[in-house]
Amino acid sequence: MLLHLIPVAYPDGLKPVERELKDPKAKEDYQNQCRQKLFQDYIDRKLKESHNRRGYSEEETRRWLGWLAKGLKEEKQTEFWIEKMQPDMLNKSRKKGLYQLSLGLVYGLIFSMIFDLSLGLFYGVIYGRFFNKVDLSKTITLSWKDRKKIIEELIYGLIYGLSVGLIYGLSVGLSVGLIRGLIIGLLYGLIRGLSGEEVKTRNKPNQRIKESAKNTVILSIISFPGTFLLFVLPDLVSGENVKLLSMLIGASGMAMLIGFSYAGRPVIQHFVLRLILWRSGSIPWDYAHFLSYATERRLIKQVGGRYRFIHDLLREHFATT
Repeated sequence: MLLHLIPVAYPDGLKPVERELKDPKAKEDYQNQCRQKLFQDYIDRKLKESHNRRGYSEEETRRWLGWLAKGLKEEKQTEFWIEKMQPDMLNKSRKKGLYQLSLGLVYGLIFSMIFDLSLGLFYGVIYGRFFNKVDLSKTITLSWKDRKKIIEELIYGLIYGLSVGLIYGLSVGLSVGLIRGLIIGLLYGLIRGLSGEEVKTRNKPNQRIKESAKNTVILSIISFPGTFLLFVLPDLVSGENVKLLSMLIGASGMAMLIGFSYAGRPVIQHFVLRLILWRSGSIPWDYAHFLSYATERRLIKQVGGRYRFIHDLLREHFATT
């Protein structure tokens, strides 16, 4: 690695320096000093090279790579995945508190579509405090191929829905309780039946978060007809006037809540975390583009969806900057 860096850092050659070091400690210190100087000169030259991508200032590049190297060192990791970023990267309690509050406000807005604003925000803030870790196991694939599983889960959902409906019907009326119970059971069975295997092959940056976002949209769309019926049918059965606009808003909120709770929670967590890190100057907004830029500069390398510095010694150098 050092032989690769030297001609890049010093295209005109190295000037010989005569120095006799008999003390082993002094010799080791001098070697480390020369190595750090080599890294610095290599980085300087690579950042001044022309490129086809949108560029970044040298100050920003050094700061962002230094933050990444320090984070990897603290986590005792050599490889970095964008999708595996965790709230632990927020090294100040104030930022962690802001993360939980922001997460709660996002969920609060969704709850507010079902309930009123104040109650929705209250539930959202409480809900947001329970999820500190980004759980990527929620990132799944959806498939209609396993029809047997879908049918089994639908039957299980119907049985579950009937049970809930009978119990719920004791307080609100048997017909209304059964209708709501059956709809909830069908939604539950359908979502469980559609769930597939976790995404294991990751060839693109942030692939699992993108898959999770796609699944959130699919689940929300699939759930919407059921949630709409959940709001409308009881009023139709009881002969009350249907407030279509409020029903649509409530049904949309519940469908979104199902989608985000089942598949999209990592998306919200990841977005909030990236937003806070970006505002604090720790990372750029388009992180994948910046890492591709750094890869072209031969400061890091990309293998599939993961990144690592071209050498552990260079990572250690960045971690001290």
